[in-house]
Amino acid sequence: MKKILFLFAFGCSLFSAVNSTAADKPNILWIVSEDNSLYINCFGDKLAKTPNIDGLAADGVRYKMAYSNAAVCAPARTTLILGMYPPSVGGEHMRSQVPLPGFIKSYAKYLQEAGYYTTNNSKKDYNLDQDFPGWDESSNNAHWKNRPAGKPFFAIFNTSDTHESRLHPSRHTFPLGADPAAVHVPAYLPDTPTVRNRIATYYHCISVMDDFVGEKLKELEDAGLAEDTIVFY
Repeated sequence: MKKILFLFAFGCSLFSAVNSTAADKPNILWIVSEDNSLYINCFGDKLAKTPNIDGLAADGVRYKMAYSNAAVCAPARTTLILGMYPPSVGGEHMRSQVPLPGFIKSYAKYLQEAGYYTTNNSKKDYNLDQDFPGWDESSNNAHWKNRPAGKPFFAIFNTSDTHESRLHPSRHTFPLGADPAAVHVPAYLPDTPTVRNRIATYYHCISVMDDFVGEKLKELEDAGLAEDTIVFY
């Protein structure tokens, strides 16, 4: 895999190429995980086992000063899909599902207009009306493999393997992914055996998430599309 690029930095040249042929347009794969912060080896966490993400970073670009414009998931997705602050459209409130004004388009719609087959698998809580235009597919079954032959794709795959809910022992039971004695306990948490155990368990979730990334990269390799696809995570 040759590159990891940030979509919105790439977008100006992409959207200006509406009339170019599909062969001139790279495919775009966006892999999204949740809540895992810097629990990744290539960002300095030596307890994290993330060989697939580390491989992407080694061959691509890392962004080390990234900030979210919202403190919770759905408003943050609103920012990403519109390139706007959530209050600009009334999407700052969790699960608000506001309708989009007609003059505002999501990046998925811009990509469609540029000739891309767009898929979302499968988070839909963008704090917008879930029927907003832009996706050719948006479901748990959405996949770039379903596109018409020869058409470039933009595909999102979301994994919840690292969602903070995985730390609730009443809901999930996972093995340890690190030695509890070796984990770093942030200053805002009590340094207790229970907290250390939960953090150590979370490292297992990180490894599962990285396996998911590897599966998506292998799909590209198996289809012969790895060199024609921009991947970002």
